[in-house]
Amino acid sequence: MPAPPSRRPARSRVRVLVAGLVVLALGLLSTRLLDGVAGDVVGGGLYALLVYLAIAFGLPRISAIADAITTFVVCALIELWQLTGMPAQLAEAFPPAALLFGTTFTLADLPPYAVGALAGVAIDRLLRRIRR
Repeated sequence: MPAPPSRRPARSRVRVLVAGLVVLALGLLSTRLLDGVAGDVVGGGLYALLVYLAIAFGLPRISAIADAITTFVVCALIELWQLTGMPAQLAEAFPPAALLFGTTFTLADLPPYAVGALAGVAIDRLLRRIRR
């Protein structure tokens, strides 16, 4: 039975998952290839893009703008959480946690998060066009 016209069509979870795997691979690769500011900027943007895609996967009917706003808020809250020192302690106990939560608060990480969230909107629209 087709969805009622008032409901937003769901994203293709397969496409979102594939995009997420590509972004994850690029993010891990960027940690090996890029140093300094370039690595921080690219890594922050890819991190936010991955958060965007995770939200899109979990909530396939959320609008792109709502997803982008949620992405930025989640990334900013994780960044602020670093001020508590808890992510650094977690990374000491389980080093891969540093990739997920970071360890050190840096205000300069916020602009790349915004760019990553906006890139999510662009990719989302591209995936929807491909779907049509």
